[in-house]
Amino acid sequence: MAGSTQRFEQKSHVRVVLLALFIVAAVGVLDFISSWDFSFSVFYLLALGVAAWFVGFRFALFISVLSVVVALVGDLANRERYSSRLIPWWNAFIAMAFYLVVVALLTKLRAVY
Repeated sequence: MAGSTQRFEQKSHVRVVLLALFIVAAVGVLDFISSWDFSFSVFYLLALGVAAWFVGFRFALFISVLSVVVALVGDLANRERYSSRLIPWWNAFIAMAFYLVVVALLTKLRAVY
């Protein structure tokens, strides 16, 4: 594992940023075409992990917000019927809270690694 992380650390931040953005976009597309029946929230963590570990706290926060926005837009665009209009917003709030915890933990872990 140390070898694979060293490869990413040697890459420019631009490549890592583009990789994280690509992952969010790809997961967002899969999330959208699968409709609201399936949750892809955990897959956004790959982009979040790359962002937190190789770029930093602020970019990881940005990826967190972007992931939630992409997922929420996909849910709202599918116009599926929820029992309440608040459900997609609640799900977005819960995902954001989860992502913030992961960002905090990963950036702290990276600082001691």
